[in-house]
Amino acid sequence: MFQRIPSHRFFAEYFGILVRQCQPKSCASDRRSNLRSYHMETEMRPTDHPNDDTGAGQQPLQVQRIPVITLSLIAITVVVYMILTLNGGSQNTQVLLRYGAKDSGLIWEGQYWRLITPIFLHAGLTHLILNAFSLFQLGSLIEFMYGRTRMLVIFLASGFLATLASTLASPNISVGASGAIFGLFGALFYFGLRNPVIFRAVFGVRIYMVLALNLIMGVVIPNIDSFAHLGGLVGGFVTAFGLGLPRERLPRSPKTKIAYAVCAAVFFLGFTLYALNPSKNSWRYHYYSGQSLLMRSNYARAAERLVRANELKPDNEKVAELAAIALYADVASKPITVNDASVARAKLKKALQLNPQLEEAQALLDRINQLGP
Repeated sequence: MFQRIPSHRFFAEYFGILVRQCQPKSCASDRRSNLRSYHMETEMRPTDHPNDDTGAGQQPLQVQRIPVITLSLIAITVVVYMILTLNGGSQNTQVLLRYGAKDSGLIWEGQYWRLITPIFLHAGLTHLILNAFSLFQLGSLIEFMYGRTRMLVIFLASGFLATLASTLASPNISVGASGAIFGLFGALFYFGLRNPVIFRAVFGVRIYMVLALNLIMGVVIPNIDSFAHLGGLVGGFVTAFGLGLPRERLPRSPKTKIAYAVCAAVFFLGFTLYALNPSKNSWRYHYYSGQSLLMRSNYARAAERLVRANELKPDNEKVAELAAIALYADVASKPITVNDASVARAKLKKALQLNPQLEEAQALLDRINQLGP
């Protein structure tokens, strides 16, 4: 998942993300053969001769070839991108907000549909192409391993948890499917946990290096929502843990299946309740909400929230600077009369106290002082 950034930075995030990238054809063919053998060994069904114990009455099921869910998800993101482009541009902050970008303040105000919609929004053509390409490569593999229904559940649940993590950890608007794509990585690692021999034969240690590189780049490169990536990774693993593989070498008992599913559900429910009910005495709650209000031009409420955030976190320069901007914007956005002058002066003085470098606030204060005491 990306926060709004210039398009050239998008190239960095998925450098090396694809499992089969830069592999010789013969090597890739061997890896596909190993995966195919997994299906053939574990996906046997009896024919109409149940008493035939010779093995001749068992045949491998047909392995699905077309990744229907993966292609459908890509098609949806392309259609949504076209809609954004035709209605103001996919890199326009207000357009992204209108169509469902992740915004912590709005989510905490009850717009819970924003926990899913950011997955299908992309900021720019480069962002869309990279995520679509990555989704096709990794999504096709997961759909092949888990089946269509499980793959869809894993993708959506991972994106949901990715947005929740971003809601808790970042006040910035963010969009993109990369959190859900990291969730597919999580599902891939669960497959490795259940089938370590095949996993090592197909992917080796390279997959861990690829994941580590992407997580590190998410931290090092500015404006990449690494919290969403980490949340998606965990969400994908937990969802795969709860669902299980359609064909297990060591099949789970019915009680074990239920226990695993309940554990995954409890994890999701607990994290959701925690993320959607922040403490009203937390500086993050007031800071995130204030930034959201400021972006929506609700300057008066934004100033209240951000000043409160500054009171709770006085050593945070970003909070102080944003609170000063909100106070200045609240005064500057309204016509000032003689009766309002004293209140306006107090707000501007507070803004300058928080950020003495805010020249616009000093200039406006000078003009108000000319109105008289």
